[in-house]
Amino acid sequence: MRHYIEKSVQVLCNLRKARVRTSTSILRLLVAGAICFGAHFEAHADQVDVRPRVFLKQKATIEGDRILLGEIARIESSHKEIAKLVEDLKRVDLGESPAPRLRIGIPGQEILNQIEAQGIPLTAFGYSIPQLVDVERSGRVLTKEEVRKAAAASIADDPSLDVQIREVVWTHAQVIPTGESELEVKTMGKPGRGKLPLRVVVKVAGKPAARFLATAVVDDWREVPVLTSTVERGMLISPQDVELVRLNMFKQPADTVDELKSVVGRRARNRLKAGTVIRKSLVDIPPMIPKGKQVTMVFRTGVFEASATGIALDDGHEDGVIRVKNDASRRVVRANVISPNEVEVQSQ
Repeated sequence: MRHYIEKSVQVLCNLRKARVRTSTSILRLLVAGAICFGAHFEAHADQVDVRPRVFLKQKATIEGDRILLGEIARIESSHKEIAKLVEDLKRVDLGESPAPRLRIGIPGQEILNQIEAQGIPLTAFGYSIPQLVDVERSGRVLTKEEVRKAAAASIADDPSLDVQIREVVWTHAQVIPTGESELEVKTMGKPGRGKLPLRVVVKVAGKPAARFLATAVVDDWREVPVLTSTVERGMLISPQDVELVRLNMFKQPADTVDELKSVVGRRARNRLKAGTVIRKSLVDIPPMIPKGKQVTMVFRTGVFEASATGIALDDGHEDGVIRVKNDASRRVVRANVISPNEVEVQSQ
C-alpha cells in the first residue's frame, strides 16, 4: 500500500517542479502535506491528482475463462511513472467467467474488495463503479460444417473405411467460447445402415470447451457377399455360391454380412435366391453375444460415462443392436454390440 502512495507523491513532486514556478519553501510544504496525508491520500479531483482512473459500465462482455478487471473496465493514466500500478489493476482477478452466452452480476463493492485483497489500496486510484456490474461471456454455436470437416479428415486417415459423409447430426446445440477452436473427432466402431457414431472433443485456445456424441450420416461403400446361385434351406454355402460386390451400405440392412468368411461353410436358414445380399439373420452365424449372456452396459453422454451389468435379451452380432435388461433397474434398453462382453447403450 505504501509503495503506491509514495509513487504517487513522487509523481506529484515531479509535476510541481515542471509546471509551477514557486519558491522552494512552498514546494516543500506541498510535498510534506502530501506525505502527512499518508494512508488517507484520496483523489479530490484537483489538477495535480496523478492517480489512474478506473471506470466500469453496468454491462461488460468478456472472452476468457477468468474475469479480469482490465477486460471489463477502462483504466486511464497519462503518467508513465505509475505504469506498474495500471498493469496491476488490469490483472486483478474477479473470479471465474460464466458459461458462454451466459451472464453473472458482480456487486461493485465486491470488485473493490477484490482489488484490495490483491494488494492494491483503494487510495491508490480513483474510480467510478456502479452498484452491480453485469458480465456476459461471449460465445457461439458450433456448426455442423465444422464437425463434418473434422470428421472427414479423421475418416480419411482410416484405411479401413470407404465412406463419404453426407451430414453430421447431434442432439443439443453446442455453445462454445469465442476464439480459435480445435476439433478432435474419433469414430466409434464401423458404420451401420449408413450411420457412423462419433465422439467429438472441442478445445478453444487450447482448453476443453465441449465433448459430445454425434452421428455421421454416410455413404458407406463395402464389398459384401452376394449369392451367385440359389441355395436351398439347410444347405451349406460354398465359395462357389458367393462373390463380393461393392455396395453402398447406406441402403442395406444393419445385419448385412461384409466378410466372405462369415458365410462360407454356414447353413442357409431359408431358401436363398441368386442375387441375395446375405444378412446375418439368413444364415446360421453364431452371435458374438448369445441371448441370456451377462454383459457390461456402458453409458456415455457428453463428458459423463458410467457402466452397469445387464442381460442380453437377443442374440447379438458384431456392430448389431440388441435389447439388454439392466440388472439393477430392470429397465430394458437398446444397445450396440461392441465386443463379446460389452455393449454401448444408445441415447434415449
